[in-house]
Amino acid sequence: MRHCPSQEDLNGLRRSMTREFRKKRKRKDSLVRHIAAVLLVIMVVPVAAAFAGASREAEGCALVQVVDGDTVQLSCPGEGVLPHQVMGLSSPPFLGASCLTEAWWGLRSRVALRARLWQASQVRFVTEPRARLTVIYLDDRPIHRVIAPVPANLCT
Repeated sequence: MRHCPSQEDLNGLRRSMTREFRKKRKRKDSLVRHIAAVLLVIMVVPVAAAFAGASREAEGCALVQVVDGDTVQLSCPGEGVLPHQVMGLSSPPFLGASCLTEAWWGLRSRVALRARLWQASQVRFVTEPRARLTVIYLDDRPIHRVIAPVPANLCT
C-alpha cells in the first residue's frame, strides 16, 4: 500500500526547494593576520637560501645560489662568481614560461635541486670552466640520477 503525501508534506517540500541558501559569512581579516602574512613572505627567501646549502664548499668551488632547476652559481678560485649549467638536468623556465604547466615544472625542478643539495651530506662539483658546465655529485652519485627528469611537451 502506497502512502499518499499530504498537503502539509507537499508544502514543506516546496518551501525547502524554493528557500534561499544561507550565505557564508566572510571572515574578518584582522591586522594581526596581515602582519603575520607579510613577515612570513619576507622571511621565506633568506630561510630557503640557508636551507638550500648556500656557500657549501667542495673541490675548491662553493655554491652561492641555485638560479634555476638546471643552473647554479658557483664561486671558484680564480674565476669569481659565475653561473654554471648543470649537466644531465634540463628544466623549463619558471619566469617567461609558455603555459602554467611549464611554470609549475620549472618551479618544481628548482625546489627539487635546492632540496637535494641541502639534504646531501657530501657535495662535489666537477666543473668545465671554459664552457661553464658542472656535474654535481651528491654523496658520490651524479645529480641526474637522483632527480627525476621533467616530462617533454608540457604545453601541448
